[in-house]
Amino acid sequence: MASLASFEHPAITLSDPRPHSHKLRRAHLHGNRFRVVIRGLELELDEAERRAAAVVERLASEGLRNYYGVQRFGRQARNLEPGLATLAGKRRRRQKGDLTLSAGQSALFNLYLATRAERGLSTTALAGDILQKRDSGGMFECEDPSSDQARIAAGELVVTGPMFGSKMRAPSPGTPAHELEREILSIVKLNPAKLAKLGRSAPGTRRRLLVWPDPIELARAPAVAEPCELTPGLELRFCLRPGSYATILLRELCG
Repeated sequence: MASLASFEHPAITLSDPRPHSHKLRRAHLHGNRFRVVIRGLELELDEAERRAAAVVERLASEGLRNYYGVQRFGRQARNLEPGLATLAGKRRRRQKGDLTLSAGQSALFNLYLATRAERGLSTTALAGDILQKRDSGGMFECEDPSSDQARIAAGELVVTGPMFGSKMRAPSPGTPAHELEREILSIVKLNPAKLAKLGRSAPGTRRRLLVWPDPIELARAPAVAEPCELTPGLELRFCLRPGSYATILLRELCG
């Protein structure tokens, strides 16, 4: 805390840091609030604002693809290959805090999401899909794609993707959703039977394919003369669910 209190930077301001008596445990975090200023624009400010406003409008309506950011995979993606090897049972997990395993899981989720997006299936209900209620978070398997598709269109449901592991809720065998998940595993030559042997080290879970940043506020950021000179830019304020990446939203904006 002392180092935070003494932190100084001409372009960064920290609010008053204070300790809390309770640990922040999983599922306790409601979300993350961001304020980002983008400067050094290559476009004229009017055009940059127009394009950004169009992206913001699209994200508010269609949602943001919930990819993991590149920082999830370590410097120069060094955790990716050993993470996939651990999932495949070719490498022992070194310790409880080993981040390579989650890097492998995250890479497979990104591949799954990219595959569905390329096929136009990000918001399409397939038989066997594990769907999640956007308001309560409850999950269930899709048995009636036509009915569930209407609920997706109405904003009630969202499709989830696999964070592969030993206890992950998976689609019923033989369903289109099950076959798609097996296709992803086959691309990286990962035997599904190996996942069951991961045990408690990687139970797995489901992750939403799309998230809706709420709200997204866009405004112009004026030039700053002191304490250092900064050019005009755009300011974004938005909130994201725990585990979603602001860098992915910025990638959508900046291209």
